Amino acid sequence: MRVLVFVVAAIVLATGTLQAGDGMERFRWANRPLVVIAPDADNDGLRRQRDIADANEAGFRERAVVVISVPGEGPVRVDGEPAPDLTASALRARFDVGRDAFRALLVGKDGTVKLARPKPIPAAVLFRTIDAMPMRQREMREQEE
Repeated sequence: MRVLVFVVAAIVLATGTLQAGDGMERFRWANRPLVVIAPDADNDGLRRQRDIADANEAGFRERAVVVISVPGEGPVRVDGEPAPDLTASALRARFDVGRDAFRALLVGKDGTVKLARPKPIPAAVLFRTIDAMPMRQREMREQEE
């Protein structure tokens, strides 16, 4: 039993160490990042995901969703603002996304990937996924009180 506890603790520590250097820790327990990784800044999927975010700004804000755009190897942006603490290469490595691939990933407040798609994710799918999360359920109950 002690060996199992030690192994689990080692895995947890190793996982935290591996993720600590990619800049994503600032979102943990505060935001639900929607990480959009594209081959380049002119990618149609990246543009469409931005359009979805822009058209549903209030719903994104209500659910504490921030959009992290990763265009090629260019500068990473969070909700349109430069994010010098985030790099395309670190995010591609963290989420295992190849240089020529498109991926939209919803990350929970706990830092784990909740939804990943090879194309833009519609707002209704994002909201349904988020609203089913236990933490979001608690947030909604607290808002009603």
